[in-house]
This record gives sequence, C-alpha cells and structure tokens, in this order.
Amino acid sequence: MEYDLISIGAHPDDVEVGTGGVLIGLNKIGYRTGIVYLTAGEMATGGTPDIRAEESLAAAKVIGSDLIKTYNWGDCQLFDTYERRLELAALIRQYRPKIILAPDPHIG
Repeated sequence: MEYDLISIGAHPDDVEVGTGGVLIGLNKIGYRTGIVYLTAGEMATGGTPDIRAEESLAAAKVIGSDLIKTYNWGDCQLFDTYERRLELAALIRQYRPKIILAPDPHIG
C-alpha cells in the first residue's frame, strides 16, 4: 500500500503540532498520508503512553491519516543506529511515500 506522504515525529503529538495542518490540507485534496512516531512518549509529564496512544488515534482520525505506526525506541533515547535505519528503510520500502516530513536532527 503506497502513501503520498509520511510524517515522522519523535513523540506522539509532535506530528500533529508540527505538520497537522499540512496533513489535513493534503488529505482534503486526496493525498494519502501516514504518521510515524519514534517513541511512545513515555517520559512526558502530560499523560501515560496508553493515553497518548488513544489521543494520537483520535487526532489521526480528525487529520484523515489512516497509517499510525509507533516504534518504541525509548523516549530520550533516540540514537542514530544501523538497526533503526534499517527499520525506517523497511517502512519506507513498504509504504513507498513520495514525501517524507521529519524533524531536523540538528535542532533540539
């Protein structure tokens, strides 16, 4: 199954806050979009990972994205490893997005 765009965020709510408007706009004109979180956000002070997962599903429904994928790479432990690169490469090969939105690794 192919997607036009996949947006990647470190934690649940990063995608919605950072690119939610773009995703909504593209979904309205027929694009197929997906959301990928690299962690479950377990270090957040605003709720448990289970609550954040429920909120993410609800947000994705409003946004119109039908792909939600969460890696459990450990909040505050997002290290660039060969294994993680392979996991993301497999995801990209599976869904074949034309556009990928991702955070800048040089910003905070």
